[in-house]
Amino acid sequence: MAAMPTPKQIVSVSYDPDTFEEFVKEWVPALSTKYTLVERHGGSGDHGIDMVGYLSPQRLEGERHNYPRKPSSTA
Repeated sequence: MAAMPTPKQIVSVSYDPDTFEEFVKEWVPALSTKYTLVERHGGSGDHGIDMVGYLSPQRLEGERHNYPRKPSSTA
């Protein structure tokens, strides 16, 4: 019997980077009802942070949780 794939293996195969970011955007608010806003970042200069869950109305000036993008696969 084949081993069940890990969640990491499932996500790595199932989601391209854009789809993964959309998944995280939907998933992050479910982690905590404390977020005042969940915002998607992207593009050059984002330092690998694609999703931010803000814990206060001050956004980047206040406390926040940063979620990184899915690493690109290497072949």
